[in-house]
Amino acid sequence: GTVASVNISNVTVTCTTNTYTVGGSVSGLTGSGLVLSLNGGSQMVNVPANASTFTFPAAVNSGASYSVTVQTQPNSPTQTCTVASGSGTVAAANVTNIAVSCTTNAYTVGGTVAGLTGSGLVLALNGNAQTVNVSTNGNFVFPSAINSGANYAVTVQTQPGAPAQTCAVASGAGVVGAANVTNVAVTCSAISRNVTFALPAGIASTSPSVPPTVPDGQVLSFTVNVVPGYTLLSMSGCGGSLSGLVYTTAAITANCVISAQLAAPAAVAPQIVPVGAPAFGLFTLLVLVGLFAAQRRRSRR
Repeated sequence: GTVASVNISNVTVTCTTNTYTVGGSVSGLTGSGLVLSLNGGSQMVNVPANASTFTFPAAVNSGASYSVTVQTQPNSPTQTCTVASGSGTVAAANVTNIAVSCTTNAYTVGGTVAGLTGSGLVLALNGNAQTVNVSTNGNFVFPSAINSGANYAVTVQTQPGAPAQTCAVASGAGVVGAANVTNVAVTCSAISRNVTFALPAGIASTSPSVPPTVPDGQVLSFTVNVVPGYTLLSMSGCGGSLSGLVYTTAAITANCVISAQLAAPAAVAPQIVPVGAPAFGLFTLLVLVGLFAAQRRRSRR
């Protein structure tokens, strides 16, 4: 206005505090669901997957304190995000130097093995990216953890031997989630070998009976029973040996045939006896006696 004849005292000065936004950068975020909190939840912001920056929606007064924390960690894949330069006092500009860094969590892959009696079982993860040697039943774990969200596939690289077995994997493939994988199930079963016992029926048998199939690596031992008159000369097959009438095989690791060589009873020459010879002699004697008696009767006449 214009100065008149009195002091001017009606000038009014009104001050308002400037406000500034709080935000920063995000790195490494691949999961979804990240939620950041400002000053204990007074404001929150949802940060989408693959975002590189964030800003809280409402500005904060200059001179006010600020503190940014992680309210909810991301998932799919699960990650752990940490905040650097997350606290301070708002000055005369927007806060843009808060740094949120995210790393993907890693988890181990493993499970259980059952039925294993052989040696040399080797399991592989993701096409031999990792392997683990398994020697006993129970739990197994691959040595290195893999990232959440990564695919995994467990296979048998080497089947066990001595005895030979076949191991199968169940629940062996999937996607790593938010915990260690522990449900892979490996079940091992023995490989059967066919045993053929070639002995003539009714002439020879065994005690105990020879089974048609046996687990790989099994040893059989049995007694050979031969009907009277026949002689057991030798036996062969399945890598075995004969001791008296007891035959013992080697460890059976392939299909095999057991056979025996027998000697038949010696042939006995038949005794030839004239059919009716005793009766013929008695008849002749009776005839001669009759003729003699008749001759005497004629002489008396």
